[in-house]
Amino acid sequence: MAGFTSSDVDAVKAAYIANCDYDDGAGDVTKARAFKNACRKLLMMQPQLAMHTAAGGQHQVMIDTKLIPDELERVQDWLSIFDTALTAVSPSSTQLVLDEFRS
Repeated sequence: MAGFTSSDVDAVKAAYIANCDYDDGAGDVTKARAFKNACRKLLMMQPQLAMHTAAGGQHQVMIDTKLIPDELERVQDWLSIFDTALTAVSPSSTQLVLDEFRS
């Protein structure tokens, strides 16, 4: 975790936990944005493998980070629907099908 202290990681984990319910009830765009930021930070901060060599031998800890990209994609999809700041800027798309068009 070069560059990150354990308190940095703890703060990001706390933000992840505090905002993971962004889509409960009426939904909360502010919480969803904070959750998205926490997901991104966790992807940078969390090692997939941590090793420590001590007098008693080497210890390894594997951390499965597969869930975080899935959660990040889910919150981005949710924000694309419910974040009015994004929908006001992003144009909606319409698919035009000309299969049965006759000239």
